[in-house]
Amino acid sequence: MEHQDQDGSGEKNTAVRLNKEIVLPTTDSNAQHGSAARAGMDVFFSGSIRGGRSDVDVYAELVGILDGEATVLTEHVGVEGVEESEQQAGLSDADIHDQDVEWLRAADVVVAEVTTPSLGVGYEIGRAVAWEKPVCCLYRPGADHDLSAMVRGNDAVEVVEYRDPAAVESRLRAFLRRHRS
Repeated sequence: MEHQDQDGSGEKNTAVRLNKEIVLPTTDSNAQHGSAARAGMDVFFSGSIRGGRSDVDVYAELVGILDGEATVLTEHVGVEGVEESEQQAGLSDADIHDQDVEWLRAADVVVAEVTTPSLGVGYEIGRAVAWEKPVCCLYRPGADHDLSAMVRGNDAVEVVEYRDPAAVESRLRAFLRRHRS
């Protein structure tokens, strides 16, 4: 599913190849970490894309933390310009939906950053709960929006409030350890 190519700068760029041979950029973190620490666990990371990209740097940091422990199937969520890459790749809304649902089905756990409200993230959380996948939602309480009662009030969802990614790292690692098969 991954490939590396040269962009003329001499640096390797890693990208995720979708089933239809469409490529999206990634953080290159999966290529840098050894597979031993990640063996056997796939994480679906969810964060706002069309709902707003103001937290993309936070997403990238969280993906980096998760990638040290597991394989992040959706690391492109933490990459700047993901919407432009989807458009350039010719991805339709149906392509994006189908690929995300496939990754969601394949995941062992879901970690969602829910500070920026997003219909897509809510949809993914709902599907994960219906499929009885462990879900951890990360929320920064000082945000412009309160967390939805549909997330906070759901006993099947673990909500973790935090200030910055470094402050939540140990909680994320513990969540992954509890659900490692």
